[in-house]
Amino acid sequence: MDRNVLPSVPVQPRSIDDYVAAAGEQAVERVRQAAAPLQGARVLNLSSTAFGGGVAELLHNQVALFNGLGLDSTWHIIHGSDEFFTITKMVHNALQGAE
Repeated sequence: MDRNVLPSVPVQPRSIDDYVAAAGEQAVERVRQAAAPLQGARVLNLSSTAFGGGVAELLHNQVALFNGLGLDSTWHIIHGSDEFFTITKMVHNALQGAE
C-alpha cells in the first residue's frame, strides 16, 4: 500500500427522505434548506478506522447524508504509530474537558 495516500472509505449516498418518518417533514425540510447553500461544498472527514467506535458509526451516516444532500463529502483513514494515536487520544480527551 502506498503510505502517501489516505485510503478512502466507500459510503453510498442516503436520502434525507429516509428520515421523514422519524424526524417529521418540517425537520427534514429545515435540513434541506440548511444544506442548500452548501451544494457542491467539499467536506473531508478523517478518522483512524472505518469500523468500531463512535466516530466511525457517525461518519457512515453523516457522509452518506451529506452526499445525498449534494455536498461532496469523503472519508479517509489516517495511519500512524502507537505514539501518534496516544497523542491524538490525549488531545481528543482534553478537548472534552479532561486534564
